[in-house]
Parts: sequence; C-alpha cells; structure tokens
Amino acid sequence: MAELVIDIDDEILEEVNKVCQDKGISIDDSINIFLKEIADDGKLPDEILGNLFYCDKNIEYLERKYREYKKGKLKLINHK
Repeated sequence: MAELVIDIDDEILEEVNKVCQDKGISIDDSINIFLKEIADDGKLPDEILGNLFYCDKNIEYLERKYREYKKGKLKLINHK
C-alpha cells in the first residue's frame, strides 16, 4: 500500500476528525473511501464539482466573459 503525506489546516483536521469519529471510521479510511470513489467513477464527486463552479477563479472567468459579451467581443457558438 502506498503512503500519502499531505498538509491539512488544523481546524479542518479537527472537524474531519469529529465527523469520522461520529461515523466510527478513521480519517485514513474516509480518505481511502473518497479516493476509491474517484477511481471507480473516473471523476470527482458531483458535490465537489458543483462547489468548484462557484470558486473565485471561475467567478472571475465568468465575469470577464460576460464583460466581453456585453462589449460584443465574445463570439458565441450554438451547439445543437
């Protein structure tokens, strides 16, 4: 089995530890479950992908594209 070393914010680790303890599993087990789901599905879980849509980087991109659209500089393509 491979070993993974990651840095985690102390507050996040504390909250994750509480959730895992409430469910009766270890953090290691929860991470393995998460990674197995990604491997089985070939993608990140939809709950995570949905949250990524609203990340700052994507919001900035969408706002920039909207400004380009309003100025007539954005070419829209109809995908039928």
